[in-house]
Amino acid sequence: GERYFIGRSKPHLARWYPMHPIFKAVLKALGGQGEGRVFSRWDHPDTISHMVKEALRGFGLGHVHLHHLRHTFATLLLSAGEGMKVIGSLLGHTDPRATEIYAHVTGDLERSAIRKIKAGPVEL
Repeated sequence: GERYFIGRSKPHLARWYPMHPIFKAVLKALGGQGEGRVFSRWDHPDTISHMVKEALRGFGLGHVHLHHLRHTFATLLLSAGEGMKVIGSLLGHTDPRATEIYAHVTGDLERSAIRKIKAGPVEL
């Protein structure tokens, strides 16, 4: 499908999330299944984290942690004009303040915001 399920220790927080086509392709390349548990041969989520970390090191990005990718994800969505409520939902946040920690305002966003102010000619 075009979505994936994240279970939580608190069942009311478990939900289905939309899946980006590239993420789906990566899962398939890693041997993920189409139905049920994505990786039935790996018993613990840390296994996937270790695989990602190894791949990052292979690309010369050993200083990057998997958790950094959540910040990048949120910042890219914010830069693309997505609202904080949607970003927070995709990150699985129940508290909007948590999303503010993840979605970083970039210099490009600041410059774009300033250009939105329309002012007439000014004599100095």
